[in-house]
Amino acid sequence: MVRTVTEVEAVLTPSAGLAEGPVWDWTRQMLLWIDMDREEVYLSDIARGTSSTYGVGTAVGSVFLGEGSHVFVAGSDGLYDLDLDTGKSLRTFSLPLDAPRASMNDGEVDPIGRVWAGTMSADRSRADGALYRFDRDGTLVVLPSVKLSNGLGWSPDQVLFYFVDSATQRIDVFDYDRLDGAIYSRRPFVTIPPEIGIPDGVAVDSEGCVWVAIWGGGMVHRYTPEGELDAIVKIPTPNVSSCCFGGRAFDTLFVTTSTRRLASCDPNVDGTIYACQPQAVGMPARRVQVTEPLRQEGI
Repeated sequence: MVRTVTEVEAVLTPSAGLAEGPVWDWTRQMLLWIDMDREEVYLSDIARGTSSTYGVGTAVGSVFLGEGSHVFVAGSDGLYDLDLDTGKSLRTFSLPLDAPRASMNDGEVDPIGRVWAGTMSADRSRADGALYRFDRDGTLVVLPSVKLSNGLGWSPDQVLFYFVDSATQRIDVFDYDRLDGAIYSRRPFVTIPPEIGIPDGVAVDSEGCVWVAIWGGGMVHRYTPEGELDAIVKIPTPNVSSCCFGGRAFDTLFVTTSTRRLASCDPNVDGTIYACQPQAVGMPARRVQVTEPLRQEGI
C-alpha cells in the first residue's frame, strides 16, 4: 500500500525562481540551497526564517559542504570554493576545455569526498551534457551523452549509484566501485510516466529507499530498493525540484520548488521551501575531501 503524506509546512517563502540543491549543514543546523535563476547560494536558519545570501560570480548548479566555513559550488565552468565567512570564492577545478557550454545542474559528494555534478544541454533534444567527477587527477567525464543531468545518490552500503537524466523519464541504477569511482552495468530502476511529471532531484534514505522530486507533478515519490513506489509526499505547487533530509535526527524532508513557467505565482506557495516528517530517516551529507586545485582564479 502506498502511503501518502499531506502534512507539509512552508518553512521558507523566498518565491525562488528555481530553488535547487538543498543540503543540510548538520554542524550549523541550517539549510544550504541555491536559486539557479538568481545565481545565488543561501544559508538558511529554518528556525528563525532568516537567510544569508552569497554569489560566486557565475551561474550556480549545486552546493556541497566543505570544512569549516567553506562550501563548494558547481558553477558554469567548474567547481568553486566559497568561504561563507568572507563571501570570497575561488575556482578550484575547471571543466575540460572541450566541454560543451552547457549549464551545470545537480551534484553530490561521493563516499570518499569527490564531487560529482552534471550538466544539461541548452537544447534538450541534444545529448551534449555529461556527468563529471572532480578528482585529484583532474576533472573526468563519468557519463557522456546526457541531455538533462539531474538527481544522483548512493545506496547506504555504497555499492549502488542512482542517476536521473530527466529527458529519459527514468532513475537509472549502476554498480559502483567506491575506490576508483567507476560506475557500470547501467539499468533502469524506475520509469516515471510523463503524464505524472518529470523526475528531478534525488535523496537516498538510511533504508536505501530513493526519494525523487517530480517536476510538474507537485509531489515527491519514495521508491524501495526494489523499485516499488512506497510513499508520496504531496506539495501544494507543481514545480518540485529537489529534496534532502535534515534536522537533528535527519527525519525531516526538505523540498525545494520553483516559480518557473507558472502563469501566476503565489509567493506563499510557489518557489517555497517545504518540510515534513515522512516517517523515514536520511543520512548526513558528506563533506568534500578532494580539494587540491587544478587551477585557481580569484573572483
